[in-house]
Amino acid sequence: MPWLYIVTSGDFLAGVWKAIKKRRPASRNARKLCEHLQRLGVDARMIEEEGNLIGLTGQEIDIAKVSYDVRAGANDIAPGYYYVDYGVRCNVEEVEKQVQARMKVQKKGLIRMKIVDIKWVGGELADELNKVVDDALLQQFIEGKAYPPDKIFSDKKAGIVWIRTMRMYNPKNIMPSERSFEVYNAIAELIRNIASP
Repeated sequence: MPWLYIVTSGDFLAGVWKAIKKRRPASRNARKLCEHLQRLGVDARMIEEEGNLIGLTGQEIDIAKVSYDVRAGANDIAPGYYYVDYGVRCNVEEVEKQVQARMKVQKKGLIRMKIVDIKWVGGELADELNKVVDDALLQQFIEGKAYPPDKIFSDKKAGIVWIRTMRMYNPKNIMPSERSFEVYNAIAELIRNIASP
C-alpha cells in the first residue's frame, strides 16, 4: 500500500503542518492589519477571508500582503518574522530596473548602534527617494515611531511592484502608524509616476 505510506509519512505530515503554521499567523495578522488600516481611515477589505491579501481603494497602494517566515527563527524566543508587502499594480516590464531599490541604514556606535542616516541604492526610484527623505522622517525612523521600507522590487508575473517593510519579530509592529502609511503611499505614488509618466 504505497499510498498509505505517503499519507502517513512523517515528512509529508511535517510539510503539511509547516504550511498550515506558516499561513495561519499571516492570515490572522492580515485581518488585524485590515482592521487597523480601516481605523486609520483607509478603505481596506480582505480579498479572501482566510488569506493574507488586503485590497485598498482610493490610495496609491492597491494591495497589501502579510507574510510570516518560519525559516528565520532559530530559537523559541523568535520562531519567525513578519513583514508586509504593499503592492502597486503597474506595467512592470518597462520599468523593472528603474523601480528596484534597497534601503541602506548607516549606523554609529559599538555597543548601542544608533541610526544616523538612510540612503537608497538602486534605479531611478532610489534617486527620487534620496531626494525626499527629510530630517523629520529620519527622526521618526530613529525613534521607532515609523518603520521605513526595506526594499522595493517588482513581480513581472503578477504585474505588481512591492514595497516590503523591515522584518519584525513582533506582529504588533506590522501595524503602520499614520505617518508610516503616508510614507508607503508616497513611495507608491513615485512608483506610479515612473511607471506611467
